[in-house]
Amino acid sequence: MFLKKVSLRSAKDKQHFCSGTILNYQWILTAAHCFTFIRSPKDLVIQYGSNELKPLNPQYKNVERIVKHEGYNPTVTIHDIALLKLETPLPIYPSIWHVQLVEDPTTAYENKEVILIGWGLNETMGSLTSRLHKVSLKTITLAECRLTLLSVIHKTNLCAGGHGKGQCSGDSGGPLMLNNKQIGVVSWSLKPCAQTPGVFTNISYYIDWIKKLIK
Repeated sequence: MFLKKVSLRSAKDKQHFCSGTILNYQWILTAAHCFTFIRSPKDLVIQYGSNELKPLNPQYKNVERIVKHEGYNPTVTIHDIALLKLETPLPIYPSIWHVQLVEDPTTAYENKEVILIGWGLNETMGSLTSRLHKVSLKTITLAECRLTLLSVIHKTNLCAGGHGKGQCSGDSGGPLMLNNKQIGVVSWSLKPCAQTPGVFTNISYYIDWIKKLIK
């Protein structure tokens, strides 16, 4: 079970729209683009403690603060990373429920076997998965990603998937894992889902930013 992961919900109707991971008892890591329409913490809750999208007894936490990276630019989708501070701490959590982050930005993520975890749509225009799923992907170089997507890919990105395997709507903000550590945050992809590589925010470039905020 991947209980490090949380579901971001509208406070009004409790509908899932993005994902995140637990950094510690009061901070959640996710993507900045998740808050294009959710502007206030009061409009947001997180569901935690279950791999089910609709558990029998859902547990929610209110959010005190949304911190989007100050350099986030939706026009070119750069610095697509954000933190959420919860109003009250999560209940007693063993340390294994806190995600570990890869911190070395010099790591070359080329042809690596990685794991994407999420509740996203099972296909373009499909439905959200009822239980947390994971899929094995291969990373590609940024140069190959640029050629394939014919788009701006920044040095602070990672690319993985394609050929029918990868992210879809509802996976945004969720984790890309390598050897049980999180290396990426789901940022964007082209439609139809999973036919071309997905783009992720490379967490290692933001370690200092994260540590400064959650200390």
